[in-house]
Amino acid sequence: MIPKRRKQPKMGVRTKPKGEFPGHQKWVRGRECMVEGCYGERIEFAHYSGPEIPECERAGRVEHSRRVPHDKWGLPLCWIHHEEQHKKGWPAFARHYRLKPAEVAQELPS
Repeated sequence: MIPKRRKQPKMGVRTKPKGEFPGHQKWVRGRECMVEGCYGERIEFAHYSGPEIPECERAGRVEHSRRVPHDKWGLPLCWIHHEEQHKKGWPAFARHYRLKPAEVAQELPS
């Protein structure tokens, strides 16, 4: 008689990381770019990591070897503005476009 197939132990790889909500990310990507007057086609989910975020929500999951905050601090940016935001950083990007990302993130349903 052939023994039953052994089940592989779960390593936690498939479990959803804490603070990640794919449905919320999809909903945010369905909005327009938060930069006024931009009609960019491809909207991306940009994690806001400013000083207004409480410390308990700042240390979310690790993504690309850095910590990203909870998904409720995600904002819609077209791919061009998302790249620019990564190059300049949130403070300079928000000043340049006169944005208040923390207020916008808190207005979005989480």
